[in-house]
Amino acid sequence: MLCRLNRMNRCAAVIAGVLLALAGATRSDAAFSGLYDPGFELESPNTTFGDLGATNGVWSSFGSPKYSITAGYAHSGSDSVASVPGSGLYQFEISSVGDGSDLFGQTVDYSFWVIDPSGTGSLNWQFDARDTATNVYSAQAGGTVDGSTDTSYEEISGSFVVPDSTTTVPNALVVTLSGASGGPFYSDDFALNVAAVPEPASLGLLGVAASVGLLRRRRMANA
Repeated sequence: MLCRLNRMNRCAAVIAGVLLALAGATRSDAAFSGLYDPGFELESPNTTFGDLGATNGVWSSFGSPKYSITAGYAHSGSDSVASVPGSGLYQFEISSVGDGSDLFGQTVDYSFWVIDPSGTGSLNWQFDARDTATNVYSAQAGGTVDGSTDTSYEEISGSFVVPDSTTTVPNALVVTLSGASGGPFYSDDFALNVAAVPEPASLGLLGVAASVGLLRRRRMANA
C-alpha cells in the first residue's frame, strides 16, 4: 500500500506541475508591445516631431512650436523631450491583431517622468484607449502637472481598466502631453502596457491541478 501511495503521489505531482506550468501562459491576443523609444534615445538631439496622425509606434507633435528632443534634463540616459505651451506630443500604439476588442476589460498600466526646472509651467497629460477613426474612446486617465512642485523629477503613474462598449471598439492605446503654460517641461521614460491576464483555458487547467491535489489527499486519508 505504501509503494502504491508513493507512486500516486509522484504521478499527481508531475500532473499538477505540468498543468500549473501551462496555466502560466498569458493571453496571446494582447498585441500591444509598449511604446516606441520611450526614453527618446533613438533620435538625435534637437529632432523636432512632425504631426503624423494615428501612425502606429512613432512620436508625433501637434500645434506650434513642435516638441523636440533635448540633450539634457534626462531622467535616464542622455536625452528627454521638451514641451512648451501651444503644442503637444502623442503616440498611438495600435493593436496588430483582430479589431482591438482584446482591450475590453483589460488593465492598462502607464507611467512617465516629468520635470520643470523653471518651476513656472503646467503640463496636461492623458493616457487612453481610442478608436483611431473617431477618437471617441478616450479620456481614461489624465491630469495637470504643476511645475512649481516639480523642479526635480516626479513620476506620474497609474492604471485604468478599458470598459466594454457596444458602440465602438478601441484599437489603440494613446499617450498625449500638451504644454499649458510656462515651462518648458522635460519628460522622459514613458511606459504604456497592457497587463497580461491568463487565458480562460489556462484558468481551467489551474482548476484541474487543484482537483488532482484534492483527490490525492482524499485517497491518502482513506488508505
